[in-house]
Amino acid sequence: MGCGGDQDGRFDLYAAGLHGASGGNWCYGYNLTTDGKYCYSNYYHSTKDHHSTVKIAGGSNTGYAFAGQTSYANRTAGAAYTCETFYSLDE
Repeated sequence: MGCGGDQDGRFDLYAAGLHGASGGNWCYGYNLTTDGKYCYSNYYHSTKDHHSTVKIAGGSNTGYAFAGQTSYANRTAGAAYTCETFYSLDE
């Protein structure tokens, strides 16, 4: 899995991370766009159901996925807001 911002293949220009996490791969960060700060958290795990979440500007978004798929979460807010990203395995 590459570190793309979402399933549409947007590329990440700022503050990106790709890490092995809990046996899967977690890709997270943000892009500065004309709409503000695009915050994303994408997580892949081959054998466990899972989800990823973003929080920014008092709102949040969570994406869920089955084993072998990638969860996608993203949300856009003003550029000054802090982007928080999370993932979790669904046991």
